[in-house]
Amino acid sequence: MSSRAWQHPYVNIFKHVHVEEWKRSSREGDVTSYMDKTLKCSVFRIRGSVPASNYILLPKSSSQSLGLTGRYFYLLFRPSPGKHFVVHLDVVAEEGQVIRVSFSNMFKEFKSSSTCLQLPFICGSAQGSVYESTARTAKQGLVGPAPACVRWVCLVMDLRYLVSVYLNRRYSHLKALKLCANMSVKNTMTSDLLLDPGVCYSVVKRGGVVMEEGSAPMPREMSFPVPKGCTWHDLYDYIRFPSDGMKMPFDSIQKGETNQAETDVRGSPDRQESLCVNLSKPVRDRVSLIQQITTPRPRLKQKKVTLLTPSLPEVAPLSTIGAGGDGGGVDDGGVHVFAPPTDQDQDVITVRSPVSQSHSPLLEVLSAEVSRPISLPASKASKQASKQWKLHPDPILRLNKIIGFGGKTMKNVLWNKLGDEVIYSCHAVIISMKICSGKQRFFIGHTDKVSALALNGSCSLLASVQADTHTLLRLWSYETGHCLALVNTHAHSLSILSFSYSGRVLCGVGKDGHNKTMLVVWNTESVTKKGVVCVLGKAHTDVDIRALQITCCDETRMVSCGFGNVRLWRLRGGTLRSCPLNLDQFHSLEFTDLDLLHSHTADAAEEHTLFVSSKSGHVLEVDYAAVAIKNVRRLLPTQPSHTQRREKQTFNMGPGIAVNSISVCEAFCATASEDGYLRLWPLDFSAVFLEAERAPDALVVSGDSSRLAFIGPTEHTVTIMDARSLDEILRVDVSILDLDSPRLDCALKVCFSPPTPGHLLISTSANKILYLHSHTGKLLKEVCDVQKKCCWSLAVSEDSRFLLTAGCNTLKVWDYNMSLDVNSQVFIGHSEPIKQVSFTPDQMGVVSVGDALFFWDFLAHPQEAMLRSPAILVSPPKPGPSGDSGALTNGMLLSTGMPRGPAPLPSLDLSSIERPAHDALEDLSLSEDTHDALRRSPSPSPAPSPTPKHASFLRVTDRSASRASPEEPANQLRENDYGTSSKAERPDCYKHFTPRYNTSTPEQDSVFLLQSTVPPPPGEEGLRLKAVIGYNGNGRGNMVWNPDTGLFVYTCGCVCVVENLHTGSQRHWLRHTEEISTLTISHDAQLVASASGSGASSKSLICIWNVADGSSRTSMSFHKGAVQSMAFSRDDRYFLSVGDFSEQEVALWSGSCFELLCHVTAPWALHEARFSPTTDGLLACVGASGTLFCTIRTQGMQTELQVQSVCVPDDVGDAELTSLCFNANGLLFTGTSGGQVCVWDCNTHRCFMSWEADEGEIGVLLCCGNRLVCGSNSRRLRLWSVAAVQALRPQNAERSQDSPAVLLEQEMQLDGAVVSATFDDVMDMGIVGTTTGTLWYINWTENTSIRLINGHKSQVNGVVFSPDESRFATCGQDGSLRVWTSPSNELLVQFQVLNQSCECVCWNPGSSMTAVCVSGGYSDGTVRVFNLNSSEMELKLQPHATAVSALQYSCHGLVLLSAGRDGVIAVISPVTGATLRIISDHKGAPITAMQSVNKQYKEFGLQGDELWLAVSADRRVSVWAADWKKDKCELLDWLSFPAPAAPEYGDVLPPSLAAFSPCERGVIVYTGYGVTKELTFYCLNKKQVLRTISLSDWALSLSLCSKERLLAVGSKHRVVKLLHSSSGRFQDFTPHGDSVQLCCFSPSGKQLLTCAHNEILLWSSHSL
Repeated sequence: MSSRAWQHPYVNIFKHVHVEEWKRSSREGDVTSYMDKTLKCSVFRIRGSVPASNYILLPKSSSQSLGLTGRYFYLLFRPSPGKHFVVHLDVVAEEGQVIRVSFSNMFKEFKSSSTCLQLPFICGSAQGSVYESTARTAKQGLVGPAPACVRWVCLVMDLRYLVSVYLNRRYSHLKALKLCANMSVKNTMTSDLLLDPGVCYSVVKRGGVVMEEGSAPMPREMSFPVPKGCTWHDLYDYIRFPSDGMKMPFDSIQKGETNQAETDVRGSPDRQESLCVNLSKPVRDRVSLIQQITTPRPRLKQKKVTLLTPSLPEVAPLSTIGAGGDGGGVDDGGVHVFAPPTDQDQDVITVRSPVSQSHSPLLEVLSAEVSRPISLPASKASKQASKQWKLHPDPILRLNKIIGFGGKTMKNVLWNKLGDEVIYSCHAVIISMKICSGKQRFFIGHTDKVSALALNGSCSLLASVQADTHTLLRLWSYETGHCLALVNTHAHSLSILSFSYSGRVLCGVGKDGHNKTMLVVWNTESVTKKGVVCVLGKAHTDVDIRALQITCCDETRMVSCGFGNVRLWRLRGGTLRSCPLNLDQFHSLEFTDLDLLHSHTADAAEEHTLFVSSKSGHVLEVDYAAVAIKNVRRLLPTQPSHTQRREKQTFNMGPGIAVNSISVCEAFCATASEDGYLRLWPLDFSAVFLEAERAPDALVVSGDSSRLAFIGPTEHTVTIMDARSLDEILRVDVSILDLDSPRLDCALKVCFSPPTPGHLLISTSANKILYLHSHTGKLLKEVCDVQKKCCWSLAVSEDSRFLLTAGCNTLKVWDYNMSLDVNSQVFIGHSEPIKQVSFTPDQMGVVSVGDALFFWDFLAHPQEAMLRSPAILVSPPKPGPSGDSGALTNGMLLSTGMPRGPAPLPSLDLSSIERPAHDALEDLSLSEDTHDALRRSPSPSPAPSPTPKHASFLRVTDRSASRASPEEPANQLRENDYGTSSKAERPDCYKHFTPRYNTSTPEQDSVFLLQSTVPPPPGEEGLRLKAVIGYNGNGRGNMVWNPDTGLFVYTCGCVCVVENLHTGSQRHWLRHTEEISTLTISHDAQLVASASGSGASSKSLICIWNVADGSSRTSMSFHKGAVQSMAFSRDDRYFLSVGDFSEQEVALWSGSCFELLCHVTAPWALHEARFSPTTDGLLACVGASGTLFCTIRTQGMQTELQVQSVCVPDDVGDAELTSLCFNANGLLFTGTSGGQVCVWDCNTHRCFMSWEADEGEIGVLLCCGNRLVCGSNSRRLRLWSVAAVQALRPQNAERSQDSPAVLLEQEMQLDGAVVSATFDDVMDMGIVGTTTGTLWYINWTENTSIRLINGHKSQVNGVVFSPDESRFATCGQDGSLRVWTSPSNELLVQFQVLNQSCECVCWNPGSSMTAVCVSGGYSDGTVRVFNLNSSEMELKLQPHATAVSALQYSCHGLVLLSAGRDGVIAVISPVTGATLRIISDHKGAPITAMQSVNKQYKEFGLQGDELWLAVSADRRVSVWAADWKKDKCELLDWLSFPAPAAPEYGDVLPPSLAAFSPCERGVIVYTGYGVTKELTFYCLNKKQVLRTISLSDWALSLSLCSKERLLAVGSKHRVVKLLHSSSGRFQDFTPHGDSVQLCCFSPSGKQLLTCAHNEILLWSSHSL
């Protein structure tokens, strides 16, 4: 106490530390003092472009502490105009933890963690300035630099409140203060008093003003001067945080609207002080919800609040509230909460009894009376509100029945003493249900899921606790349902409750704030009479407790069990002590539950037996009196037959039955096990008596069944069709409702009203409901802000007077015509989102489906509702079903058949009510005729308008003045009706992964693969993947290499390729269905992680592979977009994954079981992340705006990432940090998009030097020892020596640039931007991947680079085997023609033509006498012939004016056939290059395929030694007989295949493909766009179709095998289908990540090449 006495009444901090001497304080940067003209005194001015480098620090050293315990912190300062400032407060909690509280006008939003608070500061300005008027009209405060007219500010911060509310800790003292640029500071101080700067000290001293207790005037040395005739608040700003204003935000520091009113001088000492009233939680809940639903109004001046009643009326439980109650005169605004108040808002009074001389134990007595609503005097505004026209009766719903079970745990099931009622929880509601009748009683009070229940032996007391961070215990009278007590448990969470048989003692087990197990024992003997609960004892323990039970014979003794322990507890003298049971060899078992076998009598003294169950199936029988194990039994599953059993199963062998719960009586024992069985055993477990197993709206029709509506064909449109003919009548486009919004609206739900209004209601993603005329499609009105977020369900009552809407966990009932002042009532009961809501057929009830089924009584009878609403006609009440009037009560029945009492009518003068527009309908726009029609009483609906002959396109828009007039036709489209969707912006750097565009659609592919593909049986595959050709240069970090083990893994499309660098053999990991973005390897080289895009699912896929056998260990899905980076920690304990720019999520996983531990959202897009190799739990991420330094904190079972963000250094310029790596000395190197490398100190998180390392963006950084490798998009790979960087690390010096400490050792130029790299430990050799699809072997010692893997960068257009199968050729859009050797699959030669696309390729037949040549057709219409022997181009021909689409040599190589996209075929001499003949039969349609075969068909009467065919896109096939030696070529047959008209808007039509059958004489196989998807086999001899084979998808590619009648078909949905042409048997293979546009069998039929974009797969072919 003496240490705090000197600090009263206040401490002048600058004076306390002698700031002007700079001995106990320090200054850095531009800190000066000057004379301020406004304050007329000397103040400090802190200036500088970097706030962190210009500051005043109090005290000077971090080892010192100010030790100031004052509750309030005062700062007198003025922000510099047009600048930013930062203030840091280091506050110490009583637990000893240091908390950094920072506020600044640089902060855009509030951020909070366990050790840090960041608060935005919103600068004010002079009254009447433009800035002040702009700030008032803004939706939020204007965050940013201080305005030019900023004033001096007196800031008051309640440090005790900050630490308590935001961090749930107790404030101890202020340790340090740091004032950073840019600001002027007069002084700062701390005090326990609330000092008022607007009150003059002299006036108070003379007695002219009476200050409230705990407040005082501002001392003279801290006050601001006020000239005569002025007031303090006219010259300065007073900001208090947190503010007392109800409308002030909690997450920013800014000037309040009523600061002056709060600090006005109260001149009369007799003034009555305001009375503080704690409102009950139900009232506050309703006020809070009303503030969220309606538009805030200006706050009225506060007046004195007086209680109307000396005592507060008790709130009856839900089951006893009458349906017709008027609510006690309290206006709740139409909000009805069925999830009552949270525990932290209840009034709990703590009384400590005085300690007597006998030192009796201290008892903590808790007043357990439930807080009750307080009636407040009606103000003028409330009196006017009471006259508002509202929905009646109020409340209109009453909870009737709940179907569902579940809470925090599934163990919350109890039986009453007679066994005829079961007590259980359904999330936040406790239910007692009679077994025979199903009647339910509800215990309403919890606001979160119930975590534990307990019932005493006589079933008079029920205890419950909810799963919340501030757990409160509720004690109920089981008979009446009243809540008797509300107890603050002082625990972070409670999971177990146990009552003694008499109900006098209650024990609970949970976790404290430090995640430590805690036991609490309460005395509940007086709870039924006095509502008082006493704490008898508490204990903290490190042992795990899964179950606990109080013994029957002694209420001070308990037994518990958990992981590896069974303990006996005893309460004596206020202390809980325990002794463990000696488990011997069973000490490692996971015990799950226990039960005591004893007589339920209080005086029973016989020995008891304890049964303890476990996860391993062991059941321990324990002698409680002797504290010893009597028997151990193990429950095992049913054994297999003797013939199947290889060895005898012993006691400890094999898996046992995992028992989750156990219950015993004098004759039986019941167990509930993990396998889903409930079993009944004798007490010796010799047999099983009983065994029971647990059993494992898009379209609407109108009420007259004439129309149906559904959302489609897109999510932005709603289609209305005739229900009988299914003809489309209307199509409503809701994509653009608000032209100011960048998002496209989507339709969420549709609903028809009854036929009388004839409306179609549509709820949209913009949180609106559209009223449309169901026949004409005319927009009648739109209702905004229907729910808090979106409306997911709609329902209209049969009499068209009420509308139900559901969104999140709230249910609303609306007046259908929206003609009242308060049009809705809100009902909260569900704890999870509501999925569906509907009226019952008799309109007597409402059913809502969410976490459970809620049945509500609908209390508005049609007759009563009509009397209340002038817009609704009165109709007589409906008779009962049986016609018996005695069964009716005022003509009304509940939906359950029970009579319902009448709801009272309001006694209001309807003629005096004014009806202003409802807040939720501010944007409501009606045409004049529609407006009048809705206001009038409904009359018979007019005849519907004639149905339009064609579909009308209705684009719904806001009807503001700037848009279409009401007279404009509803279906007329305008250019400005179209909007653009809002998407996250991709970072402008090549480092960030962008998935390649797929021609196939992932959503359609997933459905197709699931429904239409037939994978081959294991071991019977007709195709086996042999090799993958190429590397995906579009990936980022998608190659790993371990020099020690030789493991080498890279990706191509959606395949992980494991290649042996010595032999060239490959293994393939197939699990992904989308393009793999990145790879990473564990440090022990036992695991490899791969990540692919989301595709059809909503999340990406991460696969973990076992390197040893190539099996998939597990897979995870978390990120919504692509995975940008992954990393293992140095001990492989953690695994990290980083999402792309679309979500910016960083996820931390367990490295052993790969469960998600935690995740955080980064403030900017991230490019790469790495763990520190030297510091445990440290990792760094770089991204668009800076670096994130992350620290892993583990507390018990919880793990969190603490993140500190550091911006890009100023001298780096407008650049992004794109890559990073650590070295062994605690330094972090980061590369930038501008080519610079920055060096950071990981301890201080400060960048201390940088240098220009490249001219382009650096995408790869690797560091080992004193050598650093950087790769960029300038295609350079550079090796730097950074040995001297460590010595340049400063402590508090400025950053150095272009330091000579780094030295460029070597440099290499590669063929593309560097995207992946791995080097050995000494940086001598490594492997580097580039965007061109090349993997390079780099040797710095020899200064050499060798291609290891090479592939196409862009789409492959052609692939073909050489006649002898020793080679195969590929060509692509990049203009390259590549020749590969077989079977090594290495690149032999590459011919590159710049700025052209190679469209097709073919081999000359060749012979021993001729050179081997390969020819390519190009997009400029040229044909080039290349000689492989000389690796040179022999001929360049220009036979076409358009792109060459097909190329084919004749069988003997005498001519070369080339075809263009214009349908013209040229016959060329490969020797001279001359064009011998032009064939124009297909002119006008592109040629898609040509083939030549060596066969003679003299039976056709034509001479020739070969046949060839050509296929065009118009589904025509020409067959020719040729003898090129004699220059003869004649048409043999002309085939045309029928097809329906091509759709106007749709996908590109599949190509027409044809080939000669190698196994059937004179047969052509054709496929293409037609009436059906099929293969057609056409016989040239018979001139007819022999047969057809149906296909599941259109064929994009076709190849016929020369053996076993096999053919391969590639489809758009990524499937390679292998078929038998006779039997139709087939197998599907799906290794590709895109449409399979090419497939080609080798001449022998033993191999198959398939291509999808740039992926080339080589298969070995086998029989089907």
